[in-house]
Amino acid sequence: MQQDQIQTESTSVAPAPAVAAGQVPTLPADSVGNMWMNPALFNHVQRVGNLLAHSSMVPDHFQGNASNCVIALELSTRMDINVFALMQKMYVVHGKPGLEAQLLIAMANKSGVFADRITWSFSGTKGKDDWTCTAHATDAKTGEHYEMSIDWTTVKKEGWLEKKGSKWKTIPEMMFRYRTASWLIKSYAPEVAMGFQTADELDDMTIDITPRGEDAGHALSDQGYEPASYDLFFQAHPEAKEDKELIREFVAATAKAFEDTEASVLARALDQPEGFLGQFETWKANQAEKPPEAEPAPEDDLEAEAREVEMKDAKEWEKDGEQAPAPDEETIGNGALRGLEKALEDTGANMTEFLDTFGVKSVADLPKSKHTEALRWVKQLTGGK
Repeated sequence: MQQDQIQTESTSVAPAPAVAAGQVPTLPADSVGNMWMNPALFNHVQRVGNLLAHSSMVPDHFQGNASNCVIALELSTRMDINVFALMQKMYVVHGKPGLEAQLLIAMANKSGVFADRITWSFSGTKGKDDWTCTAHATDAKTGEHYEMSIDWTTVKKEGWLEKKGSKWKTIPEMMFRYRTASWLIKSYAPEVAMGFQTADELDDMTIDITPRGEDAGHALSDQGYEPASYDLFFQAHPEAKEDKELIREFVAATAKAFEDTEASVLARALDQPEGFLGQFETWKANQAEKPPEAEPAPEDDLEAEAREVEMKDAKEWEKDGEQAPAPDEETIGNGALRGLEKALEDTGANMTEFLDTFGVKSVADLPKSKHTEALRWVKQLTGGK
């Protein structure tokens, strides 16, 4: 057959988009809506996700998790940013993804929503309640000026300063910039944040029930929370009623750890319900995994007898004004020794066998911890009588 006689069906294939040198490709914007419904595209994204999941250059919470990598790919396309940049600045806090404020600011500056970059100004006295940071931005279309301010009083009332490992203690100026900018973006350009919270804001939603030391901060009631009741909490969250007793137990444990009242813990739970309920579910799961406490075995007659003799010997030590030996060196007392020697003599026990069994050179060397076992050994010689 001649070459020119072969007819093939031509298939139109769209050319791959050109990629500049050094630029990491992203999925075409018009493919985002089809990603989950287009099998071919979805398979391709899965392969890319698996590749990313096996990379040691992505953060730990993406390594070995192809599903998270696929979601990051989809989000990076929607946000029009490099997928690696997104993955490096995205965190998962209690199952919820959050973005670093630094990335959120970069996205806002790049988006064109604001005429210029976000800027900041400070006023008041550093470290005092009036110390204030204000983020500024100008609407690119209307020219309207936007501002968002946070003062040091707010920092303290929100408990940011007292959180474990808080950066507010070491780099407060930077934390002021991040927090005011993220609030400004979500207030005036929510389309940039796409509903995401910053990692710091997600962390604020959790309740730390680590026991407090003398310098561990203030009680919840000192952080501006008004007391609340269980009835008020369950009215606001009726879905939690099925775990009513467990929630009461959790609140009591939290109050004890904070050295505070249950009413104050409930007040914070009402203010931050998602964080409270998330922490409760973790606590509940941990409680379910704990093995049930075994009931102590009943004390038999020999153990009771040995304990009674040991108590008498302890009193003899005190009466004679002598100090008892250290626990790891403590041997049976005089009363226990006399009783055991008499029992060995009455039963005609083989002394060599007895000493070898308990690894001692003489009956007087028998440790107190083996007294009951020795009595049981002697008792077996008489048939348990």
